[in-house]
Amino acid sequence: MEGFACLAGVEMALPSLRWFSLRTRFILGTGSMLLPLVVLAGTIFYSQHHQGESFEQMVTETIVEKDLVVRLQPMIHEALALPHRYALAGTLDERDRFIQLAQEIDAGFATSAQFEFNLQEERESFARAQQAWGRVRQAGSAILALEMPVGNPATLVQLQELRRQGQEAIGELEWIEEIVAVEITDLLSATRRFEKRMRWWIGVIFLSGIGIAVVSGILLARSVLRPMRDLEAGTSRFAAGELGFRLIPRSKDEISQLKLKFNTMAAALEENQRSLRELSARDQLTGLYNHREFYRLLGEELARSLRYGHQMSLLMLDIDYFKRVNDTFGHLAGDQVLRSLPELIRGQLRINDIPCRYGGEEFGVILPETAGEQAADVAERIRSVVAAAPIALPDGRALRVTVSLGIATFPKDAENEESLVSAADLALYQAKRTGRNRICVAAVGENGSKQNG
Repeated sequence: MEGFACLAGVEMALPSLRWFSLRTRFILGTGSMLLPLVVLAGTIFYSQHHQGESFEQMVTETIVEKDLVVRLQPMIHEALALPHRYALAGTLDERDRFIQLAQEIDAGFATSAQFEFNLQEERESFARAQQAWGRVRQAGSAILALEMPVGNPATLVQLQELRRQGQEAIGELEWIEEIVAVEITDLLSATRRFEKRMRWWIGVIFLSGIGIAVVSGILLARSVLRPMRDLEAGTSRFAAGELGFRLIPRSKDEISQLKLKFNTMAAALEENQRSLRELSARDQLTGLYNHREFYRLLGEELARSLRYGHQMSLLMLDIDYFKRVNDTFGHLAGDQVLRSLPELIRGQLRINDIPCRYGGEEFGVILPETAGEQAADVAERIRSVVAAAPIALPDGRALRVTVSLGIATFPKDAENEESLVSAADLALYQAKRTGRNRICVAAVGENGSKQNG
């Protein structure tokens, strides 16, 4: 009974031990043991401390490698897009941006000389990516050096080479990401091996110690293995792709510092992944959600409207005589019109309304929890604002354009996203056929087929 009372008293002191470093915990543990166990306990401490430093160093190197690779990929993607835009438009902005971006990418590759990759295959893959980037820069510079890129046969050849080398560079960087994921798994295996060694030493202490030595071994095991299990579980979830998972530091010891660094790495990777997802969902010219994201968001909104029994509306908007703008003022003027229109549209929307670029000069606006009458008011505001607002062209001239709009409401006009877009499109074409610069609302005729007016 006295032994159990002693163990209970020591258990009450366990929470306060969490605020000691691992070094202090080992000193307290070994101090409570008998003299013959001091050397053995010191061996355990040295093993744990050495393993902790090694693991921390490996995690730090993995963070640096992952951050470098993740930063380079979107930069190379942008560098690949600039010569394509120059080949289509022939402006000097892409050339200046390419030079600036190439310098940033070169600097990123140069930073790799400041540290050693953990594996030889990582170093070789990074070297191949750097060589491929060099060829990308050479091909991009050749395209940007052409004075007349539009319609030039040499441009097509250089663009093909640019695309091939760019895919190779990005592929090598993605391969390094996969290798880093394997390294994380290896780190997890290392912690497991270390955990087994620690259990073995603690077992020796249990067998060779008496009374208080057994109690000290239990407390020491709990103070070390519990955060190690947290780290193991967190690493497993991270390796499974749960980048939003975070470890909770429960003390101020070395393992908690390792948890903080783990959280920093996870936060950086999550932010980079979020940025890449957002970049892939946006139209580069207008900044609005692109065609693919439009259908995804529309599907979500339809499901929400169906679940809560709310109406929602869709506006399809088309710029009137847009081809005439390109033919008369040039494609740069057309691009300026496309860039200016989203700001005019947003000014008439609520914060939860979603404008998208459907394709070409056609836009879609998703209006959650909006009936047909309210949607018509929004459409009229957009139509009148666009018609009244002069758009400044790159050459200093001002241009006025008009838009035609079609409106369809769920579930009154359609039963799914495809039929809703079709109904709004039909209404839009009716607006175009009846004079443009106007709105038309989808309606259901007596025979049940879609009509517009």
